[in-house]
Amino acid sequence: MNQDSQRIIWGGISALVLTVGIARFAYTPLLPIMQAGVPGFSDADGGLLAAGNYIGYLSGAALAAHLHDIHLKDRLFRWGLVLALLTGTGMALTVNPWLWAVLRFFAGLSASAGLVLCSGLVMHALLRHGDRPRMGLYFGGVGIGLAVAAIAVAIQSAWLDWREQWLALSVLGMPLAWLAHRWVPSPPRAIDAKPPQSGAANSPKADPNRRRIRLLQAAYFCAGFGFVVSATFLVDMLTSTPALQPIAPWAWVLVGLAAAPSCLFWERIGARIGEVNALIRAWLAQIAGILMTLPGHDAPVVLLGAFLFGFTFMGIVALVLTMVGHLYPANPARPMGRLTLSFGFAQVIGPAIAGVMAEYSGSYAGPMLLATGVLSVGLFPLLWLRNPGTGQ
Repeated sequence: MNQDSQRIIWGGISALVLTVGIARFAYTPLLPIMQAGVPGFSDADGGLLAAGNYIGYLSGAALAAHLHDIHLKDRLFRWGLVLALLTGTGMALTVNPWLWAVLRFFAGLSASAGLVLCSGLVMHALLRHGDRPRMGLYFGGVGIGLAVAAIAVAIQSAWLDWREQWLALSVLGMPLAWLAHRWVPSPPRAIDAKPPQSGAANSPKADPNRRRIRLLQAAYFCAGFGFVVSATFLVDMLTSTPALQPIAPWAWVLVGLAAAPSCLFWERIGARIGEVNALIRAWLAQIAGILMTLPGHDAPVVLLGAFLFGFTFMGIVALVLTMVGHLYPANPARPMGRLTLSFGFAQVIGPAIAGVMAEYSGSYAGPMLLATGVLSVGLFPLLWLRNPGTGQ
């Protein structure tokens, strides 16, 4: 990989750290701190705010799936960087739950700019430089972002309240926004704004991979549900358990640190045994990890569960998107957008359902078991994909 390509990758990673790690997921370690500092902020409220965030992400993914002009995608990506900074600052300036919900919606939009739009720009830029897109390295930025935000919150909690923490995270995001803006290059004006409209990726009737994509979409929906419930409430669940309270923020740090190298690992496993077989293994490991974080387990078991969760959730995303890239090499953006919509819709309904369940039951055990149950259902489309007639 030449120096220009390295800069492009690190620019993309900076975008993911800001838009996904900070703007989208800093809310997870900050949720129990906000609940302690804001009277009347319930588990159900926390779930609804998380749902607002994912509605924003879903809306951004839907928009990206219907955009064909690469120059417009580039402009929206750069506005997404600004939005990530503004939404974090805005969270510190109000305690109105409706305004918070609006801010979380726009934070979700910025996350889609970083994860969906930026990934396409990075892929195009690497191809223009004659490099094979190493998207496993790029997607490691999500894990780095989770770890950066979690470590910042854990350290700052000793002397900053929740408002000051949101402001500090926005300040931390400023150099990341600058690096992403500088190092992710805009596409040259000579490039066609719209991709070719012929081929299987754009003609459903001629698409030989339609059945595979539908099975993958069903599985990916289940992955989104299982992921979001665990990602939203893990820290709050551990904080509410006295014996596990000291490790709660560091469990989320471990999730991020495990996620950072996971895409490269699962990318290699997928190349060796096939993406579907690798997905099934990652799926089973994630189910085991979530079950290990349930109340009643000792701290070492919970930390191992957090590690397994972190080591698999981005690996699943990378494997799925790699599969789409192999099925639709000429124009992967539209099928990627459709799968992201499925993943995102699950992330909208998951926190809302889980938050209400936790509010009425007084425990996160039920929502976490529901998450593993939905994940388990997602194994069936993958097993079907593995059959000779439908998959690898």
